[in-house]
Amino acid sequence: MTEPSATDRLGENQRRHLLATCQYVDKLLGEMEAVLAAGESASPFNRYVLDSVPSHRKVVQDYITRIRYEIVRALSSEDLQPAPPRIRATHALRTHLSFIDVAIEELRPSYMRGYGDLSPEAGGRLDGLIAALQATVAKLDRYLARRPADPERRLLDLERAGRDVSALRVLEDVITRDGLTEFQPALDLLLDRHENRHFEVAVFGRVSTGKSSLLNHLLRTDVLPVGVNPITAIPTRIVYGSAARASIEFLSGEHQTIDVRNLRDFVSEDGNPGNVRRVSKVIVSIPADRLREGVVLVDTPGLGSLATVGAAETLAYLPRCDIALVLIDATSTLTADDAATVRALLDAGTPVLVLLSKADLIAPLDLARVHDYVGLQLRNELGLPGPVGVVSVAPAFDDALDRWFVDYLEPLFVRHEELRRQSIARKTGALVEAVAATLERVANRPISSGAEKADSDNLDRRFRDMARELEGIRAEGEALLTDMPAAWHVVVTHAAEGIASEPSGRGGVDPRAALESAMDDVMRPAAASLIALVKRAIVSTRSLLDDPGSVESLSDREMVRELPRPDVPKLDLRIGTGPLRILSARLARNTIERSIEQKAGHVIQAAVGTHAALLRQWFLRAMARIKTEFELVADAQRARTNVFERLGAAGMDRAALAADLRRLRDLIESDADRSEQLQHARDDA
Repeated sequence: MTEPSATDRLGENQRRHLLATCQYVDKLLGEMEAVLAAGESASPFNRYVLDSVPSHRKVVQDYITRIRYEIVRALSSEDLQPAPPRIRATHALRTHLSFIDVAIEELRPSYMRGYGDLSPEAGGRLDGLIAALQATVAKLDRYLARRPADPERRLLDLERAGRDVSALRVLEDVITRDGLTEFQPALDLLLDRHENRHFEVAVFGRVSTGKSSLLNHLLRTDVLPVGVNPITAIPTRIVYGSAARASIEFLSGEHQTIDVRNLRDFVSEDGNPGNVRRVSKVIVSIPADRLREGVVLVDTPGLGSLATVGAAETLAYLPRCDIALVLIDATSTLTADDAATVRALLDAGTPVLVLLSKADLIAPLDLARVHDYVGLQLRNELGLPGPVGVVSVAPAFDDALDRWFVDYLEPLFVRHEELRRQSIARKTGALVEAVAATLERVANRPISSGAEKADSDNLDRRFRDMARELEGIRAEGEALLTDMPAAWHVVVTHAAEGIASEPSGRGGVDPRAALESAMDDVMRPAAASLIALVKRAIVSTRSLLDDPGSVESLSDREMVRELPRPDVPKLDLRIGTGPLRILSARLARNTIERSIEQKAGHVIQAAVGTHAALLRQWFLRAMARIKTEFELVADAQRARTNVFERLGAAGMDRAALAADLRRLRDLIESDADRSEQLQHARDDA
């Protein structure tokens, strides 16, 4: 093609029009490609009937490619270049998810009532549907946030490095071909563990069980922030380094090195509430003698906290570690959160060491009883072998803590490379068996029966009902708590009645006892109502699960112990004796009430408001614990059912499925043979 002379070239406005037209044509070509792709889509709103065979569609795609080639030639003839891509695809996908989340939120009954009357039953169904949709959107967003690399490329890199990843290659092939997205995160984690040569020992537990304090004490450092409220919001890895420093990685891909004294600003719920700083990874390097090269200690966010983002981070991290230390608060014994954490770790193939923390806070005899009870429960309910440790960061327990480290953790550090390989093998075997069990369930149930479709519909309905029930219970509690701060007027009235009703109450009575009684009378019914709501949530949750024992009931004792008590303010309030003696009981009471309001009303109002806020925290924390435990089990049940329905709807190739099952069974048998040979070798030794 001959280059045009300067006089033959298009003018500036003509060149702009050429560029805009080519861009518009390319946009239409993209829509044509979308039409071809939509014909094979599972979208329930598909507008197109696929009326061509694959060979015809290939010809159309070839022509589209040719048209784009001609567009490039036309632009090149005028020295025009399309603007290079600037927006990351992952960013665009997450932006779309944000809009999807907003659109789903606007289905709430409060918005829907603008389109007409809505019955409570219909509103409840909407809440259940919204909860299920938003939970799935959130999972996809978390997956995109991690931006995992292409599994095929990662497998090739590992094979070039001499690693045996044959089992992972089979898993990747089966998971991808059969669309088993439920297992993709677990496969990504196994690839991470092969690429990462570290041996990770993670500390789990509920909020304020002393995880950060224990790690600080073990490593003889104070770099990890500690406090009474939920502190750790991001899993924090501690590694050996010649100097103390912290490396922060953000979801944007950027890195920042900070002074460890500023760590709280990035990993705590106070400094980084809800992870507003978008931190994805934190690595703290310290010159600790007890850390060996290749060993990583991990401080995880507490479960059952108001820091729901941190709790989600912990749940996502559960399968990653090689050894788990689960701290159980000795003052509150074994709870539902503790049992759920241990169960999830065991299901992921992770060895668990259980420790009773804060042992210094209870008497020795009580500690012995708690120790025996926790050990018995873990053995009977979860089949957890091994002893339960007893630890504390109090000086009196220093020797015991050092002995525990030397007896249990240090031997693991010495053998960390061997244990890391064993950990990967266990987790790989667990994933192979889980995928095989899913495919076997699909293969053994005839699609034509419609039973799985009915199961899936029934399961979805049950889980929507549960989401609606939990949302309704939470809303009831919120409504109760919203009205509570205004109850300070009632407290004043009750206190005045108490003072006026005393026979000697018309003469300079200290109102503190009357205030304590009044606050208890007013606040106790509200607290009892919240406890009843939490109990109702627990009962409802257990009734909807295949395995009711997977959600343990909180005991009355535990709930009452954790329930905040009203804090009556110290008041210097004196009521004159003379005038009250000549007044009627009613006038005396009104006079006392006005006097209390004038002299201490603001203090009482603040005390009632503070107690209401503490009750709100307690209630939301309890509801979050129940919801977390339910979703752990519900997700597993939903995944098992949805896999069959999806494969069946797509037209399952039974021959291909049988071939995949044979490959997975071969892996299981091969792993069993290796284990048997290893056991024989140990017996011979």
